[in-house]
Amino acid sequence: MSNTAPLVLLVHDWDGLTEYEEKRAEMLNEMGYNVFAVDLFGQDVRPTKVEDKRQHTGELYKNRDKLQALMAAGLAEAGKLGGNLDNTVVMGYCFGGAAALESARAGMNARGFVTFHGGLKQKVKTMRKLRHQSWFYMVRLIQQSRCPSLRA
Repeated sequence: MSNTAPLVLLVHDWDGLTEYEEKRAEMLNEMGYNVFAVDLFGQDVRPTKVEDKRQHTGELYKNRDKLQALMAAGLAEAGKLGGNLDNTVVMGYCFGGAAALESARAGMNARGFVTFHGGLKQKVKTMRKLRHQSWFYMVRLIQQSRCPSLRA
């Protein structure tokens, strides 16, 4: 893949980085994108019990500065590996969507932020750092949600 191909910074849901994200990365790569799947929980941390998932996501929800720093570090690592940092989109599902929103709040230099029903617990006015060239795409798929906070 070319270093000029658009970069997708892909963020996992509350399960951690799993085969699900790997498959999505492969699908995006086949469409012509470079993809870097960021791991916000750390190497080999793959919570399976609901209480563990709540613990790991809760730690980052409570410490937005740490979440934003981890996202920035993921983007920097993608750049070191040849990712096109001038043409980047941040994309995540549920917890990953919330991380994408936090990246926007932190002023991450990205062309867009795609959040599949990411958490909107922060007030919209906190988006003041959002760069003018960025765009948002938000999707809600509640019926098939893997994120229990959004199920009806």
